[in-house]
Amino acid sequence: MRAGLNVNSYQGTRVEKLDIAEDFPWLDPQSQQARDLERFQWFSNGYVAKGKPENSVIDIRYSMLPNEIDPLWGIQLSPNCSRVLHHLGLQESLKQFGFLPEGTQLRHWKTSAILSESKLGDAATLQFGAPYYHIHRGDLLRLLVDAASQQQNISLHLSCNIENFSQNDHGVLVEANNQSFKGDLLIGADGIHSKIRASLWGDESPRFTGNIAWRAVVPTHLLAPGIVKPMSTAWLGPHKHFVHYYVKGGEFVNCVCVVEKKGWQTESWTEPGNLSELKSDFHGWHNNIQQLIDNIDEAQLFKWALHDRRPMTQWAKRRVTLLGDACHPTLPFMAQGAAMAIEDSMVIADCLSVDTSVNLSLIHI
Repeated sequence: MRAGLNVNSYQGTRVEKLDIAEDFPWLDPQSQQARDLERFQWFSNGYVAKGKPENSVIDIRYSMLPNEIDPLWGIQLSPNCSRVLHHLGLQESLKQFGFLPEGTQLRHWKTSAILSESKLGDAATLQFGAPYYHIHRGDLLRLLVDAASQQQNISLHLSCNIENFSQNDHGVLVEANNQSFKGDLLIGADGIHSKIRASLWGDESPRFTGNIAWRAVVPTHLLAPGIVKPMSTAWLGPHKHFVHYYVKGGEFVNCVCVVEKKGWQTESWTEPGNLSELKSDFHGWHNNIQQLIDNIDEAQLFKWALHDRRPMTQWAKRRVTLLGDACHPTLPFMAQGAAMAIEDSMVIADCLSVDTSVNLSLIHI
């Protein structure tokens, strides 16, 4: 968790090595600040970092087990985050694992009439400077982990739950899995139920929004040709909507089905769903929706209560900060949860480039 200087612009310019005399002429080359600048150069999207292996170590701790990657579902990466991933050198991996939708459509729940549509594909790249991807979450995690594993200055710790941490003017001490780790900076990217957030600001229960989401993937070969267009499609109906799009190069269709409900509030990625209940929720909807539901494997159907939190006025406290759902959980309606977390990591890296003091850098967050 070594914090150093990031000298990368958001648009993608990367500086491999600093020239202290040229880039920081006001600094004494022999000062501690100058030595710190020389030692630490890094950029990060929360998982991937570059630096000098002999001086800089970034520890990344996952509470997820390796075999928990596969059961996950699709995710949408809009240009505001795909440009960051391209900047980190992941463009070819995203091309390999991602799916490039041609556009978005809103359809009537019963008649299938197109209510609205917009172009993506080349049009999105031309307009925003980066593409719009659909990708399986497991594939995204793998390419990030693979990229991180290739960096000598990154240590990955799987199945690692942070139990406690403390900080002072000199660093952060983290206790996890009966071990202690020291670093300059701790970033809590541990989701809506963040233990890091609770330790900083006190525990506060997330608020149930009155919506639940069904999640499943359907093998494309089980569907009649033309049922699913090569785009992100949202079917809108009374108090419900049904979203589907391709992942894994079109091999599977990712389905997210949101229903307004009261009473059931379990917030979990792995809560099993009941296929009969899902069919009842979307009874009477268009035949395309019925075909998708009929081809869902109930063993791979999950039910998820949607929660959020009140906005925070401050995310960082001294040498500890938060990113993603830990500080600003979002509902899936705009498909921006992962995108904003990836943006957060680039912003944190940019803030760390403002000042060599971690405390002063995090004031900007």
